[in-house]
Amino acid sequence: MSLDAMRDLRPLSIGELLDRAFSISFKNILPFSAIVFVFIVPEMIINYFAMNGPLAAIMDQAAKIGSTASTTPPNPLPLLTAEANAAPYFSVVLLYALLVVPLANAAVVSGISRAYLRMPVRFTDCYRDAFRRWGWLVLLGLLWLAAVAAAMLVVMVPFFIVSMSLSAMAVAFGVFGAILAIVVAIAVFFAVLALILLIYLAAAFSFVAAVLEKLPPGFAFRSGFQRVFGEGQFWRSLGIAAALFGIIFGFEIVGSVIGLLVGAVHNLALITIVNGVIQAFLYPFLFAVVAVCYYDVRIRREGFDLQMLAAQLGGPAASAPPP
Repeated sequence: MSLDAMRDLRPLSIGELLDRAFSISFKNILPFSAIVFVFIVPEMIINYFAMNGPLAAIMDQAAKIGSTASTTPPNPLPLLTAEANAAPYFSVVLLYALLVVPLANAAVVSGISRAYLRMPVRFTDCYRDAFRRWGWLVLLGLLWLAAVAAAMLVVMVPFFIVSMSLSAMAVAFGVFGAILAIVVAIAVFFAVLALILLIYLAAAFSFVAAVLEKLPPGFAFRSGFQRVFGEGQFWRSLGIAAALFGIIFGFEIVGSVIGLLVGAVHNLALITIVNGVIQAFLYPFLFAVVAVCYYDVRIRREGFDLQMLAAQLGGPAASAPPP
């Protein structure tokens, strides 16, 4: 490894991580867009047919309510019929998310990694890496679904207890109790949000590890938690998770504004296309942040060598990560 690379093996601030991720995404926007559009375009088509019937029924009911002064309640039958007709499409969406999205995510991870290591980012190379891990990634996704479902069941009881306690506090202590209940509720909300963000980061780390380290699902699942909650990484991981939330929230705001403008023409096809384009830009940047953070944790905390990282992807040793 060159002296320049050794000098670059230092802890990065969150700002530096985001800057490096943006640089990688921007410089390789064409290959990343090609990788992402392979799965976004079919997803857009499926979503269009899934939403077309229910959305048309909702808009039809809204138009009837707006054009009449009658107090007759809207007829729910058209909407129920449209939802029933769209049910097969929603089933296909779920299967697509389970079977195809992990493959595309793995290809994006491979591309980000190659760009980080200053290796060529080629469409065929990225999807070849992804296909090699496809089965394990689907199993890892199922493992995370099971874990999230179990966590939700476990959290429901304490959530119910806290909700009842806050209600009793508000009733027992009047205005003071209501204010205190609101403060506690806000604190609980942010604590739960922080936990959700950290689990999301752990899941993202586990998928990156499954692709780059070729770990089986169980080991990848465990590694995600270790690198987020262990080894003195908790607060740093929380900051990175908050940054990811800010990125997603920012893209959602932009998407909502564009959606409102496009929605004025009542064209579902155009709305679907716009949402797909936004996803095409959001996906690579999010994975770039996660991948750069993953490398930062492994190199700085585990002493992992960039030459080994490059060797795992079958390319020459890298001299240094891009500035």
